[in-house]
Amino acid sequence: AACAELKGAEAALDAEIRRQYPDLKLGPAYANEEGLDRLGFTAGLTVPLWNRNRKNIAEATGVRDETRLKAIDAWRTCVCDAAAAHAALTHLLDHPAVPAAERRTVDALADAGELTPLDYLTVREEILEQQLAEADWRRDASCAKIELSKFQ
Repeated sequence: AACAELKGAEAALDAEIRRQYPDLKLGPAYANEEGLDRLGFTAGLTVPLWNRNRKNIAEATGVRDETRLKAIDAWRTCVCDAAAAHAALTHLLDHPAVPAAERRTVDALADAGELTPLDYLTVREEILEQQLAEADWRRDASCAKIELSKFQ
């Protein structure tokens, strides 16, 4: 949308610049005098001598510059959002959740009788907390991938 507004402002500036040059008007003419129809040819020339449309050119230039600044701000915002989404995804992928190998080790120790029931319950509680943390990590990583896919 910002690029379309910028193109419109550029076109308006070009139109104002063209208005500073002489304007030649050619066309047909028709007159009805005393019941007689007359066809003819009309020519006109508008010559800007002193003003040269400077005011309108300056206003169009200001509008174009303002529109250009808005387009640049929109582009910068988009780039910053994309960079933040990429950084968030990279951070999540660089810090994965606790691997499942530790859970299997604890289960193997419990099966071998190396852990007391209280120790086993404590370790199982920690494992369940790790599973919840891993689920949260997976959710956050998926959300970060979706956010990053908006910019591709």
